[in-house]
Amino acid sequence: MTYHVCVWIDGTEARVFQLNAHELVHRKVIETKGAERRPGQDETAVNEPFLHAVANELVAASAILIAGPGTTKTVLHHFLQTRRPDVAEHVWDVKPMDYLSEPQIVAEAQHYFRLADRVH
Repeated sequence: MTYHVCVWIDGTEARVFQLNAHELVHRKVIETKGAERRPGQDETAVNEPFLHAVANELVAASAILIAGPGTTKTVLHHFLQTRRPDVAEHVWDVKPMDYLSEPQIVAEAQHYFRLADRVH
């Protein structure tokens, strides 16, 4: 089965939503586990075990949307490009997305993939 995955990520957690054409299939939250940023710390200082854990959740995805506030989404994308090119090749887009409820994130992701499926 083909799955689309939306990762909403910030410096403290990643919410991974696995979607098919019609519904949310699986949801997982990955936390940084004690490696949260301190006030004033650069957002690019996200810990590698956290990024590896997120990457491991994306392995089976056929299409990936990385979203979130701040720069952690681009840090994840760069990490995938340099450390996990097998996963990075499935990233369709990296988009800014504010702090939303989980149903709102899922709705935004479903809308994005409906439009993007026509192009890809």
